[in-house]
Order: sequence, then C-alpha cells, then structure tokens
Amino acid sequence: MARVDDLPGFILAAAGAAVLAGVAYLFGSATPLPDPAVCLPAPHAWPLYPPVACIINFALLLVIGSAMTIVNRQFNLEQGTSALGASFFLVATAAIPSLTQGLSGGMFMALAIILGLFYLFRNYERTDTARPLFITGTLMGWGFPFDYAFIFPAVGMALAAATLRELNVKSACAYIFGLLTPLVILLGLGAVSFSDFTFTNPYARGFDYPWPTVACAAVTTLTSLMLLMRQAVVPNNQSSHSAALNRGVNVLLLVMMASMAVDCCNIQLYLPAVNMLAGFVISGIAGDRRFSSSGLLIFVLITLYIILFCFAL
Repeated sequence: MARVDDLPGFILAAAGAAVLAGVAYLFGSATPLPDPAVCLPAPHAWPLYPPVACIINFALLLVIGSAMTIVNRQFNLEQGTSALGASFFLVATAAIPSLTQGLSGGMFMALAIILGLFYLFRNYERTDTARPLFITGTLMGWGFPFDYAFIFPAVGMALAAATLRELNVKSACAYIFGLLTPLVILLGLGAVSFSDFTFTNPYARGFDYPWPTVACAAVTTLTSLMLLMRQAVVPNNQSSHSAALNRGVNVLLLVMMASMAVDCCNIQLYLPAVNMLAGFVISGIAGDRRFSSSGLLIFVLITLYIILFCFAL
C-alpha cells in the first residue's frame, strides 16, 4: 500500500479524476469508440446501463491506480513517493472524456498489463518463470477476443520478459500456451465458433479523433520520450535490481507508444496503458534529486491536461 504521506496526494488525484469523469459524463458529448472486436463484443458494446458502465469504468481506473502504487511500493521501482505515478495516471486518463464516458477496452488492457508486470517483477531472478509467464499470457489472451489490440501488449510483455531474462524455451512455450488458453476455453465451451471471428481493417474508420485527445496523447508520448532519453544519457543512482525492473517498464512503454502510432485510428485503446507506464517514468524523475525541475514538469503536465479536457467537452 502507499505510505501515509503518499495518501493525501493520491486521494486528491482520485477526487480530481472523479470530478473530471463526472463533468465529462454530464456535460460532454459522447465520442464513438472503435469496434475492433475479434469474436466477442468489445467492452463499450456490452449491454450496460450508461451510468453503470461509467461507474465500472471509473472503478477500473481506481483499481489500476492502486495496483500501480502497490507495485511501485513493493518492488521499489522509483525513489521518492510511491503514489506519484498513480496520481499522474488518474488525472491524465480522466482528462480524456472519451475514456470515461463509458466502458473502455483500454482500461482492461491497462489492468492486464499492470497485473502482468506484477507477476514478472515478483519472479525476477528466479529460475523457473514458466508459471508466471503462463499467467501473464493468459491475462493478455483473455483480452484478445474482445479487442484485437491486445496483441500489441502481448508482444510488449514478451519483450519485457526477455529484458528481465525470464524468457527461455520453456517459459516462451508457457507464454504462448497462456495466450491461446482463453480461445481454446471459449471454443470448447461453445461460447464462440470459428464463424464468429472477424478481423476489421484497423484503418477503416479513419482518423476522426478530436484534437484535444490527440494533443493529450502527444503530450504524454513526447514527455515520455524526453524522459527516457534523459535516463539513457544521465546515469541513475538506482540499485541494479530496480534499474532492471525499470528497463522492463521502459521497453513495454516504447512498444505501447509504437503501437499507438501504428494503430493510429484506435489510439484511445492504448492511451490508458501509455499513461500508466509513463507514470512510472515520471515518478522516477521526480524521485531523482538531481532533476530539480521535476515539480514544475508535473505541474505543467497536469495544467495542460486540464486545459485540454476543457476543450474536449
């Protein structure tokens, strides 16, 4: 859990995210979400009463933020506050109305990624990594029937495992079996059939996102790239263990940003995951005492997101 001195900031960020989500639901104009379903309806198409869908979606936002704090605290990813990354994630994601006005597949993707990272980090430097990679693969595999976009974090998670030296022949096979297990279960139970599989052209809907959403994605991406380049140039004072775990996060972040660029017509599917992973990078910079402008950077980012939120309504 977060330290006591982290809780006020986290609670304030959660309250701010709740206000942004509430304002978006009450006064915002709903933006149509993409429908990249493979063989089951995408989350935004589930038959839920709109207020219930929004509440569930916001609950997922809070669960992901809490999980970030637990992962950061338990594995000592970043110096300083352990809840700053989660606070950034809450505000940056809630500032995009299309992500909070209904149930978003991107939230499930971010949840699967943070749970997958937990299993990878918990088994770092252990000899037998087949079981955690099977579980991680299963988490990604359950998302694929609902959103084809889960194939990108599945690749990213494998690369992160390789960075952590957890990927070998046995664990790679376990990971692939994990990816396929949900589809096998669904086919075996008769919940889906091969005739249900559809593959939509990801560029068919065109790029019709409002400019504030694109601007939010651009701000997060450019900030992340600049901070990652700084990490590569300026030696950090982390332990070798923490540095290794952060390399896994950085690899996954780069994959998700590249996925958002390639699948540019469905960028909001990747935004929650990108915001979440960027939060770890930003919290690491804030914990580095040699980066004296960290407070100003975070203030500017939050201000920008709130301004863009106002334009997006």
